[in-house]
Amino acid sequence: MSTKKYIVERIHKINRMMNGFIEQDLNIFQKVRILCDLGLSILIYGSGINDYFQYQFYKRKHIDRKTFIVHRKRMRIVKTFNDVNDRKIFDSKPEFNKKYSSYIQRDWLDI
Repeated sequence: MSTKKYIVERIHKINRMMNGFIEQDLNIFQKVRILCDLGLSILIYGSGINDYFQYQFYKRKHIDRKTFIVHRKRMRIVKTFNDVNDRKIFDSKPEFNKKYSSYIQRDWLDI
């Protein structure tokens, strides 16, 4: 994927998330503040766009934001506690279901 296409997709995603999560009656300055805060949250806390809006970071203080497991922390946990080979199983639902079928105890279908 080209850099330009990636950036355009991120902008569209931010716009969709703002329309879905943020009050529509905000003025342009409040929306710009949220966009700047989103950028800082990505840099400081390692949050993703989804994290920022779903956890309502735009309403939270610094001390509260630090308590969430956002994208960067989640990836650090995955890399720390999962062997590289085992991660492949968790990324593939059919492989996971085959390996742990005795625990799943339900039928499943790989389409």
